[in-house]
Amino acid sequence: MNNNLDPNWIEEIEKFPTAIKRDTLIKGVVTVVEPGRILLDVNYRSEGEILGPEIFTEGFREYPKVGEIVQIYVMNDGAYSGTPRLSIKKTGNVKVWENLEKARENGTEVTGVVIEVNTGGCMVALPGNIKGFLPASQLDQARFATLNTNRNDGISMQDKILEILRPLKGQKLKLGLLEADQKKQKILLSEKMLMESHSVGSDDRNSSSEMIDAARLSQQKTILENFKVGDVVEATVTGFAPFGIFVNSQGLEGLIHISQISWEKVEDVSNLYKIGDKIQVKVIAIDQATARVGFSVKMLEKDPWQSIKEKYNVGDVIAGKITKVVPYGAFVKIEDGVNGLIHNSEVSESSSAKAIDILQDGQDVSAIILHISVPDRQIALSIRNMMKKEVEQVGAEIQENANADSGNSNIDKSELINKDEDKDVKPKVRRSKKKSETENIDNVDNKE
Repeated sequence: MNNNLDPNWIEEIEKFPTAIKRDTLIKGVVTVVEPGRILLDVNYRSEGEILGPEIFTEGFREYPKVGEIVQIYVMNDGAYSGTPRLSIKKTGNVKVWENLEKARENGTEVTGVVIEVNTGGCMVALPGNIKGFLPASQLDQARFATLNTNRNDGISMQDKILEILRPLKGQKLKLGLLEADQKKQKILLSEKMLMESHSVGSDDRNSSSEMIDAARLSQQKTILENFKVGDVVEATVTGFAPFGIFVNSQGLEGLIHISQISWEKVEDVSNLYKIGDKIQVKVIAIDQATARVGFSVKMLEKDPWQSIKEKYNVGDVIAGKITKVVPYGAFVKIEDGVNGLIHNSEVSESSSAKAIDILQDGQDVSAIILHISVPDRQIALSIRNMMKKEVEQVGAEIQENANADSGNSNIDKSELINKDEDKDVKPKVRRSKKKSETENIDNVDNKE
């Protein structure tokens, strides 16, 4: 052990836990410092090790001193290698996650910069070199007020949405936290939630506008008394967003989320409806606090998956159409609202075959059902097994025909043998002594 150690280090280390757990923060005493490598005593069966980039935190590149007690993050407990892998760099990361979790629990806003946009939403950089996702459905709905819903202009809805989201790149936004899960490395952000909880920019509003907002909310709550979950009402389409359709029913604004429009996947909501359309909707959610209603169109129709087990069985051959080819296989439309997956391993007898090389969107295919899971809404299909089954059927038919031909051949041969035997017997009968004597007697009688 290094002689430069603090003489009190033994007393300090005895206070440390005797077991270490992955993804936790612990303390350790630095025992060895080398370029690119640090060893620490963590009161465990062996010293822990910090290597290379895990030694330094962001913006701080100074080695700790021998004998120094430092806080460290457990990357690996060393159960297999024998040496726990530790990190100083990730200690800052853990603190960031802890702060995010506290912000989520307390409803505290966070600030982030939009670094990437797509039709699904925005990728946001947060303090501590952590990224979160801001879904388009969680943006301030006012951002989509200028969304052009004209379906005859030759511009896809995806491009129209990107046109609205692109200016956000580089902008600093104040956001609320829907989810902050360190284990899943998942952060979901919301601009809409923050505005609902404490109106953004309310400091700039005068008292008269606040009174108008309060009066409007009170009016909407009064209208809301006419609604209950399960009701079927008429609504008018008032707007589109990448996450669904806005409608108005009896003066109350509501949303039909894209997942509630159809049992089939909807790519472009503007292809189904236009502003001013009157449609029947079902009330599926009511938020009394914000006087908002969630509607559904698909709930007015029977779920096609409810009768799947009555229609199909494992081993059945189905005919369908390829709707989408993906890196791991191809999706097949079996009927409205029901799709199955042909995994790459089930495309062909060749182990190297991939759906993307063999199949294409819109192609008609036949496949055999391997597995059905109604709760998961999954049907596994196979072209490979279907081809194998067809080969086996053809082989069985050939064998059956061969057996039939073989049977006919045996009958013909036996008949020929019998005929030959008859020919042999008749001459013998004709030459038999008894027969000739009888014939002579008959001749004598006839003469008489």
